[in-house]
This record gives sequence, C-alpha cells and structure tokens, in this order.
Amino acid sequence: ALDGVGGIYYVFLAGGNGERLWPLSNDTLPKQLLPLGPDGTLLGQTIDRVSSLTDKQHMWISTTEKHAAQITNVFGDKVGTI
Repeated sequence: ALDGVGGIYYVFLAGGNGERLWPLSNDTLPKQLLPLGPDGTLLGQTIDRVSSLTDKQHMWISTTEKHAAQITNVFGDKVGTI
C-alpha cells in the first residue's frame, strides 16, 4: 500500500507469464485469473478483502500489457486503475 492524497492506495501485483503454476496457469490463463475454490480467484478474493477497507479509487492493479484486457474485463468495475 502507498500513502496517497486522501488515504492509502492498495496496489495489487498481477503480472507474470503463467509459468509458476504451470500447467494450471499458462499464457492465456494467468494465475491471477485461476479459480481457487468456491470463493473465486486469488486476485478477486484479495480485492474483496481490501474493498472493506477503502473505496475502489484507492485500489490499483499492476499487470502486464498482455493481460490488461482480461484483468479489466473481470475486475475493472471493482478497482480504480489497471
């Protein structure tokens, strides 16, 4: 989290090449979009937990250009900046 004007900003790191959890994750389905149990993806669960602490304008996702569209489609309405 970064101190920002008006509070704390939470930056979620969601980049990578889909290699760490291979073969489950890959180039087209990175680990941040893998469903982990009934509560959704790891990134989604993290966003849900932090959303009780701040508003969406103070939550940012840092990802690769390759995965930005996928991440935006899934989480774009839940965070301020991707």
